[in-house]
Amino acid sequence: MRSVAACVLALFLAVFLAACNHHDRDNPDNRSAAREAGREAYKLSQETKRLARQAGRQLRQASKEAHQGWNDEKHQEHSH
Repeated sequence: MRSVAACVLALFLAVFLAACNHHDRDNPDNRSAAREAGREAYKLSQETKRLARQAGRQLRQASKEAHQGWNDEKHQEHSH
């Protein structure tokens, strides 16, 4: 999960730095490339958000299972 976040951060930084290039900003081809880079960055951010939600659901499920296992063991220990 950290590698996905690091890749997204690196991509955003690259897009930001490319957008900050003032010399070529008025060239229509460069604006088109910047727009495409922005679209790709947006797509990556949406995919990252989806994966983060999925990881959150999996973590909650694992937490519930661990808690249930803890309680099962506690009840077994008291019954012996």
